[in-house]
Amino acid sequence: MAPTGLSYTSPVTYTQNTAIAPNAPSNSGGKITLYEISPALPTGLSIDADTGVISGTPTVTQDATNHTVTGSNAAGSTTFDVNVTVTAELQPPSNLTYDDTTPTYETGSAITPNSPSASGGAIDSYSVSPSLPEGLTLNTTTGVISGTPTEVTASATYTVTASNAAGDATVDLTIEVVLGPPKGLSYSPNNTVGYVDVAITDMEPTIGGGGGVTYTISPDLPAGLSIDADTGVISGTPTETSDLTTYTVTATNSAGDTTATVQIVVYE
Repeated sequence: MAPTGLSYTSPVTYTQNTAIAPNAPSNSGGKITLYEISPALPTGLSIDADTGVISGTPTVTQDATNHTVTGSNAAGSTTFDVNVTVTAELQPPSNLTYDDTTPTYETGSAITPNSPSASGGAIDSYSVSPSLPEGLTLNTTTGVISGTPTEVTASATYTVTASNAAGDATVDLTIEVVLGPPKGLSYSPNNTVGYVDVAITDMEPTIGGGGGVTYTISPDLPAGLSIDADTGVISGTPTETSDLTTYTVTATNSAGDTTATVQIVVYE
């Protein structure tokens, strides 16, 4: 009886230099006594002429290609097309680096995103050790470092690792965070009308940049009013009248200063 209904697992995708799971045939009809294939399988793969099992380790890449297997016996034959693709062997990442490998950042200021580059195989994920300074983050998918540092941090080495299933690559970043100057000082409200012996609405500052700020004001505030040197809040109860005056508040730390103006008038 002639063989019929020959079949294999198909299509199949293999990886260069990786042993494949043997692909065994099935058929109906008569027993197959000889298996042949055309065109030849990719280098490293073979078909067993007696069992029809396709096995081996492909050593070259190949686009999707049909290979026709013929199973025969003395009474006849049957055929089946096995579609085979061989993809390139996965390579580990290599030559990992960053836009800036020795950055110095300032507290209170968003950093310019620091992006990686690498060669070799596609990167699946990134990690860093030890943890980055407070306020900075590593995107585990893209490897980009971004954020706004919040604490002064001594210069230290941070190892970023880029990984895929084939291996990984590392790079050392030397990062320092220094105190940033204060910036963007403003007040709410930035002007007020006061009355003698009536407490004013507190005038509260908003500020960005680095911390450790001390506040001063010039000229002197009307009698009864004061500025808190630590918080910058202007408050109090005026005890005498004062013409409309513009006052300059200066916020200072060891890295620099910033200013804002407020206006105050006090009536009887």
